[in-house]
Amino acid sequence: MSAPPLDARPLRADVRRNYEALVAAGQKVFSRDGADAPMDDVAKEAGAGRGTRYRHFPSGPTSRRTRSSP
Repeated sequence: MSAPPLDARPLRADVRRNYEALVAAGQKVFSRDGADAPMDDVAKEAGAGRGTRYRHFPSGPTSRRTRSSP
């Protein structure tokens, strides 16, 4: 029996918390500093390390998602 696809499994609480913190931090940083704000600033604002940021958003979709959120 194979494992279910990653998107079919619920996220662990700490993973969900980190993801939500990164998205909220992205909204704040991009609102404050503009679209060219460094992604490391997003991680710092979220209280997360660079590795956590890259684990969730390896190619930077945080910027696109948070800029398009209301």
